[in-house]
Amino acid sequence: MKIILTIINFVFLSILVTSCQHSNTIKPSVSKISHQPEVIDKSCRDGNAKLYDECNNQIQILQKAVQQASNENKNVIVVYGGEWCIWCHVLDKYFHGQFRTFDYKWRDSSGDIFEWLMNETVTQTEIDDAIALNQFVADNFVVAHIESEYTNGRDAIDSTGFDSSNIYYYPYIFVLNEQGQYVSSMPSTDAIENFEIRESGGEEYRGYNRKILLEQLKKLKIDTNNE
Repeated sequence: MKIILTIINFVFLSILVTSCQHSNTIKPSVSKISHQPEVIDKSCRDGNAKLYDECNNQIQILQKAVQQASNENKNVIVVYGGEWCIWCHVLDKYFHGQFRTFDYKWRDSSGDIFEWLMNETVTQTEIDDAIALNQFVADNFVVAHIESEYTNGRDAIDSTGFDSSNIYYYPYIFVLNEQGQYVSSMPSTDAIENFEIRESGGEEYRGYNRKILLEQLKKLKIDTNNE
C-alpha cells in the first residue's frame, strides 16, 4: 500500500512540476510599455483605430510623450505611420513582448477593415528574445505613435528638427533627445538583411527577427547617450 501511495505521489508531483514549467514557457511575464497616445477616442472617425489618433493634434501628442519620457528618465521613440500600416501594428505587438499568436485587425489605405490571425512557430530561445525585447523597450523608451495621413503629423515631425519630406518608408522609427529633438533613425526594416519575417511554419506571416530589432534599438539608445 505504501509503495502504491509513493508511486501516486511521485506521479502527481511530476505532473505538477511539468505543468508549472509549461505554464512558465507559455505565459512569461511582460513589462508595461509607456506610450502616447494612451487612449484612442472611439468617436474618432470609424472608431477602429488601435494605435494612432487620427483626430487630434499630433504636436501635443508628441509633447506629452517628451514630458512623460522626462518624468520616467527615458527617451521618446517615434513610430511614424498610420492605422493602414500593418508593419506598425506588428512592431507594437513585438514591443509588448507578444509571441506565437497574433490577432490583427486594421484599416487599410482604402478604408477597408482587415482581420488576420497569424500563428508563429517559436522556440524557447525566441520566447526569451521576445521578453528581452519587451524589457528593453519598457526600460528605455516612451513610444510615440505619430499619425501620418489625417492629421498634422508632418508638422509634429518637423518640430523635432527633422525634415519630414525625407520620410519615404513606414514605419519611420527614430529617437529624440531629452529636449524632444531628433537624434537618429532606424534604417528601413526591409533594407536590413533577414530583419523582416514573412513566413512561419509554412504559413504567410509578418514579423521581425527580434535579435536584430533589439540590436537596432540599442544603437538608437547609444546615439541618445552620445548627444
